[in-house]
Amino acid sequence: MLVITCECNLTADIYVPPSQIADTSELFRIPGRRKLGLKYLAAVLLGISIQSETHDSIEDSRTALALYQKYLELQRDGIVQETLTELYRIGRNTNWQAVAGRDSIDLDKIRAGIASNE
Repeated sequence: MLVITCECNLTADIYVPPSQIADTSELFRIPGRRKLGLKYLAAVLLGISIQSETHDSIEDSRTALALYQKYLELQRDGIVQETLTELYRIGRNTNWQAVAGRDSIDLDKIRAGIASNE
């Protein structure tokens, strides 16, 4: 189950074991640092713009799934830490207001940097 972090009072009578929950705000976080929002992660990691006019929970869910798949890709390629470092660098440089396309992360550059260090 993917979780989109929100500050709301929603209760349901279901139980999902913690091992089956993936929270994008925790996957893409350096411990002790700020959580990165869905809109920011979508712009920087996926190169897409979401939540531009209104809140759309279906769009958020699809984006969370795409981010989870991206996380699995980064994990497979062994570049999670380097990507997190770059996410926070871009965030500081854009005051956490990244624009899709302009501020998108270059994963090929990160992969090439890792390969050249081996």
